Amino acid sequence: MQDIEDFERAFEEFGSVSDIEIAQMAKRQKRLNDLGVMQPAGLPLPGPAAIVSCALTAVWVFRKGVSKNQVIMQVTEVIVGCVGIPATSWVLVRVARLVWKYRKKIAAALAAVGLSAAQLAPIRNAPYPG
Repeated sequence: MQDIEDFERAFEEFGSVSDIEIAQMAKRQKRLNDLGVMQPAGLPLPGPAAIVSCALTAVWVFRKGVSKNQVIMQVTEVIVGCVGIPATSWVLVRVARLVWKYRKKIAAALAAVGLSAAQLAPIRNAPYPG
């Protein structure tokens, strides 16, 4: 992904992928990660798979516990860093709104790799980033 517009297109594609396909992508990516096959930062995978791959790197956010008021920005910062888009404040706000819009799809990917409903409740119930 080269810029924010590419990222927005990837999120739009991500939104059209079924939860079953997202779970399959997440499990496949977790297996690769467990085998030590890492994707390079900046271009982890094309399209929705990039979102899933980067969302999986945010798993630590949920394991440590997080509030619904902070989770969207925490996941946003992880995803932006993973994809390699320069994190200016306006980029973070735009991406945070995409993360919020597709938060249930992100939660589906994280659930597929073992996070519980209780751990994912903050992202599912997060307020819209202002």
